[in-house]
Amino acid sequence: MSDIYWKRTSDVWGDEAGDPTDFTAIDPERPGSEPEQYIGRVMQHLHGPQKGLWFWSMICTNPGPRFPFPTNGTEARRGDAGRRVIECYRRMAGFYGVPDLKTQHSSGHG
Repeated sequence: MSDIYWKRTSDVWGDEAGDPTDFTAIDPERPGSEPEQYIGRVMQHLHGPQKGLWFWSMICTNPGPRFPFPTNGTEARRGDAGRRVIECYRRMAGFYGVPDLKTQHSSGHG
C-alpha cells in the first residue's frame, strides 16, 4: 500500500464541501483505480453533545459480502480518527483480499 495522505475536503470536492475541520484521506497509487483513491474522511463535530470530538468514516467499499467491522466512529483527537480510517482501510483490503477497493461516489460529498 502506498503512503496515504490527507487534504482538506474542500480542496478535493470543491469549496462548498465541508468546513476547515473536514479532511479526506487519499491513497495516490491504488492499482486499477483513478490516479487518486479517496478512502475516508475525518471531521470535527462543531455543535451538539459531541462538540469537539472527531468523527471518522470510510468512503471506499468493495462488492461482495458485507464488511463485518465498524466503518465509522468518533475519537477525541484528529490523529486518532485518522488512524482509524487507515486501520479500517487496511483491514478492508485484507478482508476482501484485493488491493483496489473502490470509492463510493453516490452523493459526491461522502
